[in-house]
Amino acid sequence: VKNFKSDIFSIYLNQNLTSGELIFGIDQDKFIKDSCQKYRSTGDWELPVRAVSIAGNNFNIQVTAIFDLYANSIIIPEKIYDFIITNFENIEILCNDFKFGHLCTYEGDILDLPDIIIITNDNGKITIPPYVYFSSTPNSIQHEFLLIKGSSSISEYGSKLLVPEYTGNTIIFGVNFMRHFYTIFHVSEDTPTVEICLSSHNDSFDLSILFWIVGIGIGFFVLLILCCYLRRLLRKILRRNVEYVPASLED
Repeated sequence: VKNFKSDIFSIYLNQNLTSGELIFGIDQDKFIKDSCQKYRSTGDWELPVRAVSIAGNNFNIQVTAIFDLYANSIIIPEKIYDFIITNFENIEILCNDFKFGHLCTYEGDILDLPDIIIITNDNGKITIPPYVYFSSTPNSIQHEFLLIKGSSSISEYGSKLLVPEYTGNTIIFGVNFMRHFYTIFHVSEDTPTVEICLSSHNDSFDLSILFWIVGIGIGFFVLLILCCYLRRLLRKILRRNVEYVPASLED
């Protein structure tokens, strides 16, 4: 830490996870102003957590939160996971088990669902909104729950291996969390802090827009070729009609 040229470094991920930056300092264009909150951290950038809250219900538990770019999703201890799933049932979210988590059914707008709030020991609140913890398809009532249940044994999610000392008692903020939040680490020998801000994604380019533009370009190119072909064909037909003179007209 003492070798850093700046006493602050930050991490930014593109929303589509196509790129990211480790910044020695703060890039003001990467986050939304007035959305930041600081949390006291340990020397290893761990955040002590005392409770989790959803829909006004609190679950008291002593765990640690860390940031890990090698984790695909947000991994939470099994007790917290079960607490959240139980509260989902109270607000008419029906979830079915699948290999690493739950596939949930909700007929309303997921943006109307409550935030999941992680409460740190210094009473800071890390808010996880529904668009972060659910992955949804437009016009579908089924949503994949992106919080993965950790366990006390080694488990594998995708190609990432989660070791026992972390999965049983640690909240792991992986890329599915960090793609939405600009994370700033304030280096200090006394009290290091982590600052979490909403990413602005001003430099993000929606891939769906790119596909739409490419599709239009390809369609226009095909239409241009077809028009050229029809034009040439029409010219050939007209030439044949001019060159052919019926015998009745020659007499």
